Amino acid sequence: MDAKFYNVVAQLSDVGTIAIRSLRHDDKERLLGLFHRLMRRSIYFRFLGEDKKEVTPDELAYFTEIDFENHVALAACLNESGEEKIVGVGRYTVGEEPKRPKSAEVTFCVADEYQGRGIGTALLDHLVRIARADGIEKFEGRLFASNSKMFTVLEKSGFKLKNVSESGGIVHTEFSIRK
Repeated sequence: MDAKFYNVVAQLSDVGTIAIRSLRHDDKERLLGLFHRLMRRSIYFRFLGEDKKEVTPDELAYFTEIDFENHVALAACLNESGEEKIVGVGRYTVGEEPKRPKSAEVTFCVADEYQGRGIGTALLDHLVRIARADGIEKFEGRLFASNSKMFTVLEKSGFKLKNVSESGGIVHTEFSIRK
């Protein structure tokens, strides 16, 4: 499966048709649009407490210049008045140190007005498909213990979460994505 050209249409009951596709280099402005629509609490959860007011050019390059081997990113897009709008992003990155089983850190961000509508779940489902095809066996992530929405997405997806550690209110969790 070539994640670089991933593009599927998903039907979500509450949102309707949504495109889930590879994040591209030309998505910089659309990704900035998503960031600027996020509420402070969502930014706080996504960036683990960092008081972020803007995305730096280096961060924007990292977020959009994807190699699709060690860093895979998908965008959830809606068509609004003929314009494509990114309403969510999911990504995983493979660590630099070889691990057994092979694992990757997974992160998500969904626009506040679209949270709770299945977009995070759909992004996770498609990231899992790509990761399995690439031989990844486990996802891990760090999130605030108070981020109940993200925990709900992970738990409803049917994966058995294993909380490895907790420090300063941040939980390091992992789960097998093997079939």
